[in-house]
Order: sequence, then C-alpha cells, then structure tokens
Amino acid sequence: MSALDVYALACLADGPVRAVDTAVVTLLLDGRLRAEPTGALGTAALRYDHPVEAAVLDAVGRRALRSIGTVRFRAAADDRLTGLVAELAVSGLLRRVRRPPLLRRGRPGWVLTDAGRSALREARRAGDDRVPARVALDGLDALPDQDLRRRVFDLPPDPRRIGGGYLDLRRAQAEMEGKGLIGEGGGGNWMGGGGGGP
Repeated sequence: MSALDVYALACLADGPVRAVDTAVVTLLLDGRLRAEPTGALGTAALRYDHPVEAAVLDAVGRRALRSIGTVRFRAAADDRLTGLVAELAVSGLLRRVRRPPLLRRGRPGWVLTDAGRSALREARRAGDDRVPARVALDGLDALPDQDLRRRVFDLPPDPRRIGGGYLDLRRAQAEMEGKGLIGEGGGGNWMGGGGGGP
C-alpha cells in the first residue's frame, strides 16, 4: 500500500466503524446518500469511487431507509471493509492482538504498529482540511454540521423506564387510571374482564 487513502486512515485512526462513518459523510456531502429528518439514510445515487463507499451504499440498499447503526453493522462485516483491515495488516500498519477474546473485554482485535502510528502522525501533520479527511482522523466531532451529526450519527436515547428498569405495574395502572385509560368503577382491566360492576 503506497499512499493511504482517507478510508485507510480512518481505519487506522479508530477502526472500520470510523471508515464507515467517513464514507457516510463523503456520500452525504456528494449527494449520493440522503438523510431523512428522522436521521434514516437512503440512497440517492448508486455511484461510488471506492470499495468502502460501495460497501456503505450496499448496506443502505436501493429502496430502504436504514439507521446509522444498521449501516455500521452491515458495512463493517462486508468483505470490502474486512479486506481493507487485512490489507493494512499485510502492509505492517496493524497487527492482531494476541489475547483470547474473553480477555479483550471490548478492546479491538487489532492494534497499530509503529509504522501505523507514524502514518497517522504524518497524515495529521499534512493538515488536509477537507471534511472527510477531518472526520477520518478526528472523528465525528470534526464534522462542521453538528445538526447533521446529531440527526444521523447520535443514537437515540434509551426509552424511559419505570422503576429502575422494571415495569412497576401499580404505578403504570395508576397513571393509566389518571388519564382515563381504564374505566372508572367495575374494577375491570383494560382487556375487558373484571367484575364487581352493577
């Protein structure tokens, strides 16, 4: 691998997911992907200049709308992304961690070599100010359009839970009764059963 492209740099900086995010940003800026108001991604044009872009476009699909989580999951497992990681390893920029998966505890299976760290330092020193290069090296915080970032890349918060993760049936029933969702009198439940009414 002679010169590292933006997707290889993204992969070195933070793994295949960063490469997918960089491709999504590139495709959104070029108009080949569109972002719905909900943050879902749709394909606008099936044109690609790089295998990583092709993997992302395939992950989104032609007709469907996909969340960034789905696109990341599908694209990161694509042979074009795993091939990029393998190519970086063969080039001596990454090496596999020699720990059993249980001992990694969420840490990646690949780490940078000295040559990989040097390549990243050199790319940062070069100072490419184009948005995809900034996202590749510095992550989504470097995206100038933070509204787009929040809409597309920030995962939605977990739904609010009652009772610390468990459904408190008494509280839920009291809330529904207060809102008129359960009939007054008769002691019936919302499924239509119950007795005690006249």
